[in-house]
Amino acid sequence: MTDKETRLGRLIKDLDPSRNFIDNFDDFLDFGLSLFIANQTEEMQKAFFEHVKDHTFQEAMAVFGEASANYHDCFGDVFMERISHGEHDQFFTPQHIAELMAEVVQPEGEGICDMACGSGRLLLGGLKKAREKGYEPWIYAADLDRRCCRMALLNLCINGARGEVRNANAMTGECFGAWKIDRLLVGGIWVSWVWYYDKDTDMDALNADRQKQIEEMAYKGVIFDYEQPGTHQTPTEPKQEPIAPPTPEPVKTEQKQVEPLQLTLF
Repeated sequence: MTDKETRLGRLIKDLDPSRNFIDNFDDFLDFGLSLFIANQTEEMQKAFFEHVKDHTFQEAMAVFGEASANYHDCFGDVFMERISHGEHDQFFTPQHIAELMAEVVQPEGEGICDMACGSGRLLLGGLKKAREKGYEPWIYAADLDRRCCRMALLNLCINGARGEVRNANAMTGECFGAWKIDRLLVGGIWVSWVWYYDKDTDMDALNADRQKQIEEMAYKGVIFDYEQPGTHQTPTEPKQEPIAPPTPEPVKTEQKQVEPLQLTLF
């Protein structure tokens, strides 16, 4: 592990010395994701306000941000060394190998998919290479381990990605929940905006709430990028589209024509 990853692990351990590392690690992931999730439950909001003034949480988040520079995954090694210890064959692809694979594959604009994403290293490597070439790919990730999904999701969010992360069994197709990642352009910076849903979610109510928030923020000059794939959505023409990724007509860009992906949750 790097020095910053070691420091992050120590800070997570110190979040609550009376609890084990796994519980503290889960709390840290929940706190980090609460900064991006739009449809938070009351429990999530309560937990956020309990931790937001905690100095150790603040320091841990700052170190996480520093350690994540240049699309680096700082969760993988911490997870393997302190939590999984290689159980269930959870050995993540080394960072330099993930970057080498992205260099070989040369991902472009259609999308990047990893059906056993772990902490998201291959996705980060692909996202970095695609952006260097001028593309903004749709990220599709899945993992059976819910904790891995949350690690990958937070890594994607802090890098302003767009796409979807599913807690799913890639072999059987069974899905236990998903996070849809939109993007907002705020103050000249693309910020991830996440919606969680599962089989028990009232999709009509969720889509109505999502559309309401889109329209409210549009009046404040926020620009949305929630097409899949597509160009940046202007705030003057909000669309009544479902939270599941839509299937628009192919979009013409100056670089190439991008064909839409077909993703259906259930």
